[in-house]
Order: sequence, then structure tokens, then C-alpha cells
Amino acid sequence: MSLFLGGTKIDAVYTGAQSASGFVPVTVFVNTVGAWTYPVPAGANRVDVVVYGAGGGGGVGAAASDGKGGGQGGVGTRTFTIGLDHPATNVVGTNGKGGSSTDGTATSVTSGTVAVTGAAGTFANQSTYRGVSAPDVLFNGSSYAGGKGGATYGEAGTQPGGGGAGGKQRATSDGGDGGTYLRFYNVGSSAPGMAQAVYLGNEKVWPIFVPQLSQWYSPGNATGSSSASVDVPWPVGAEFCDVIAVGGGAGGTGTGVSGNAQKGGGDGQWAGATVTRITNTKAITAIRIAVGAPGGQDGAGGGNFNTEAADGSRILISCLDSALGLVSSFQSGQGLDKTSNTGNRNGGNVDATFVYNGRTYTMASYGTNAGRGGATSNKNGGDGNRPGGGGQSADNGGLTGYNGGRGAHGAAILYWY
Repeated sequence: MSLFLGGTKIDAVYTGAQSASGFVPVTVFVNTVGAWTYPVPAGANRVDVVVYGAGGGGGVGAAASDGKGGGQGGVGTRTFTIGLDHPATNVVGTNGKGGSSTDGTATSVTSGTVAVTGAAGTFANQSTYRGVSAPDVLFNGSSYAGGKGGATYGEAGTQPGGGGAGGKQRATSDGGDGGTYLRFYNVGSSAPGMAQAVYLGNEKVWPIFVPQLSQWYSPGNATGSSSASVDVPWPVGAEFCDVIAVGGGAGGTGTGVSGNAQKGGGDGQWAGATVTRITNTKAITAIRIAVGAPGGQDGAGGGNFNTEAADGSRILISCLDSALGLVSSFQSGQGLDKTSNTGNRNGGNVDATFVYNGRTYTMASYGTNAGRGGATSNKNGGDGNRPGGGGQSADNGGLTGYNGGRGAHGAAILYWY
């Protein structure tokens, strides 16, 4: 017997293996610092895990200068299937400790050989005394709040992951501790054997997936030589994903550089690509966003005295199958050093908008000053703003010993449909 939808023959009906449990989704926040264990509620067969690393501490201020603010903790996300790739008993993890005149420590949840990790925030790595707030996260349709960075002198960051503010005179502050959100729910059919999805050929016609725009992902520190990655699970029901990425900014040149003196670093470039759920006969289950070090030399970010800065790094987007094997990948544009504006110290600004597949993406959606190049009145160059802002060059007006500003990490945003 054939099955028809109107006058169209249905080629296949996909059925779920589980019956309805009546389980009501529940979200918990685990604030325990150090190792912790949380029991899996009866009836749950999925858990969304959102981890925040601990924020870095703020720096000590001197009589004539402010201490620098600490960096925010990184974010990691993943969905585990209870009883398949995660034990049916407990969720086990470790929340990082906020930095106290040090970097924070990482937060992680591990199941077998698979771990989801939030990177540690860096000690006193900001260009001002303000600590950096950890980002709010939208994951699988639910929102999770990050901790706030210290906004006044000596103010500690809040949990999870806020960076501590730098001090005035000799005061300092701690970064916010790491933390973990767990959202337990049940994915099953409403009755044994009821269809969970209906396809016409390769096109899914039921249920209808509501398009989702993710938050911006920018793993690792805002500037400097570190790199990191985050795995974003493919949402249930999505068939395509537009991946929009901005590369890292380049650093500005240092003093004493002949020929390219007082040139700010170039801005990271936008790029877009469309990923199909079924690629090369394999089902994509996660997209990995990896950010290399932004422009700079020897971790100093901008060019040191008598050196030019390095180019920014591209963002690498990797499409992974259920075994975390690579299926396909692409890279964003990068910021190049030595912008063409000789005598213009300021770093390059990322283009304010980018249009891809009819949708407009904006730097403003990332946050205040997003993508702006470094621009300060100091002899040392100012750092670029994440994502992709170029570093400002050092003031070369007959001076020596000053460094260019650091380029900023890139970022990526995902549109599922």
C-alpha cells in the first residue's frame, strides 16, 4: 500500500524508537567550583551542556596607571544522548576557579572520550581596567546568561566567567568562577511507532523547522597568541546552515620600522558558506569553529620594536560527523598587516554589514565597538576590538621601544534552516 500527501506519493516515513514519557524539560545551573556530579532525571534522554570557563583576574594598578581588566571565560556547548553517548546515571564535570592575580581555570564536562570545554579567561589582558563579560548564549532554542565583567576599579567578575576589573593604585579583583548549565529533556514520538519526520524524496515536509540564528562564537582570548575551538551541535530538524565568519585582524607595526612605519593592521574579512546536513553521504552532527591566533608576533600582538606585525589568522570551519570525523571545511578571510594608509596609525575596521543568501549580518549584533580597529592616544598602539579589528601601530614620531597594538580574534555566526 502506498502513502500519499495530497496527490504526491510519500517516499519514506521516518519513525522514532521511543514513546512519549511526559517528561517536562528542566534547566539547572551548577555553580560548585571544582569537581561536581549531577544525577540524570528519570525520563530524560537528552542533555544540553553549556560550560563557561572561569574569568581572569584584574591587574594591580600603580599610582599613575590603572590595572588592566581580566578576560572572560570561554564557552563550550554540546548535546549528549542519554544512554547512547552519555551514561544514564550522572553528569560529571569540573567548574573552573576565577583567577586571583592569575588566569582563571577551564571548565569541562566529559563523557567517555568526548569532552566539552570552556577555556580559561586570561589575567589582565585588556587595554582598559574593565573586565570582559562572558557572552550570553542561545543554544538549541534556549538562552543562557554569562557572568558580568568588573565595571569599576577592583570589582570582581561574576559567575559564570566574568573577567575581574583592574585596580586603581594597588587594588585588584578576582575573575568570576566558571559554571555549567544543564538542560534535560526528552526527544521522542507522541506514541510508539508514530512518525517523527516525513520526507518527500530528500525534502522534509513535516515537522516544519523554525529557522534559528545562533549567537556569535569567538573562542579563545580576545587578543594574543592563544587559539581555541568550539563544537556547535546540529539542531534537530535543520537541513541547512549558513556559516558566516570574520577572520582575525592583523597587528600594527612597532616603532623603528622603515618603509611601513605607522601603519595599522588590516581588518578581518567576512566570508560565507552553506552547509547541507547530508554531505558526501554523511550526516553532519556538529560544526567546529576554530580560531587561530590573531595578528602579532611572539604573543605580543602587534609588532615589537623594529618589527612588523603578523597577519591575522583565518577562522577554520569544520563539519563533523557523529564520530567527530571531518566531512568538509572552509576558511574565512584574514586581516593582513601593513594597511595601505601610510601615516594612519589606526587599525582597520571590519565592514559594518555582510549580505549572504539574502540575509544581512551586522557587526553591531556582536556588541559595542565590535570589529573596530585599535585607536588610542598612547605611544603603544591600541588593540583591535573583537571580532577582526586591526591593531593600531605604535607612534613612530622619533620614538623607540614602543609596540604596535594586537589584532583581535575573528568570530562566526550560524543560521540554521
